[in-house]
Amino acid sequence: IGSRYAVTPLWAMLRETVNMKSTDKSPSPVMTGATARAIFTGSDYPASLLEATMLRIRAEREITPGRAAIIKAYYLKNSNDSKLKEVMTVSLNEHSTNVPYTLGRLFRVMEEIQLASTGWNVNLGIKDSYFNSAASTPLSVFGKLFALSNYHLKKLMRDKPGLGKKLGDLESELAAKLTSPPPARSTQEEVVCFYLGYYHQCNHKKEEEKNV
Repeated sequence: IGSRYAVTPLWAMLRETVNMKSTDKSPSPVMTGATARAIFTGSDYPASLLEATMLRIRAEREITPGRAAIIKAYYLKNSNDSKLKEVMTVSLNEHSTNVPYTLGRLFRVMEEIQLASTGWNVNLGIKDSYFNSAASTPLSVFGKLFALSNYHLKKLMRDKPGLGKKLGDLESELAAKLTSPPPARSTQEEVVCFYLGYYHQCNHKKEEEKNV
């Protein structure tokens, strides 16, 4: 009976690796089999599960709760790296100084500054243009992002000074956490940390609003 119940969350998890706009909405049978075997035997998750999840995030620039859960489950099960464990938390780790994680948080704050400065109505935001490059080649991208953010922040300070100060202060606080330069080219683990920083920062605001 237990095995039968385990299949439903397994299927829900694997659907996160599929392009839901495509005609074939079935996850790879090989990956499905390997993931099921890992769950039932307690062995490591297959690399194909992480790769398929990362591919969907890159393609859609969207980190759903399910995709974040897969990333966390994969690394908590398969890795003993303490730097990674530090950011595999359920909610935002405000004390983390992990550079890629902080960059993910910073990117989200810059995105909020842009959206707020345009009345949350923007045709092509920094997420559309820079999300993937900010995660994979941050050293070459963040200089441009800071310049754009300064421009958006000036407008926001003019129109909504209270919100502008709050987001500007948070941006400065996160920038101060960057005690070493961003990577020129991120490893897979660094991209994962960026994704989680972005995801946690997105959800932290929702949690704050709920608790007001």
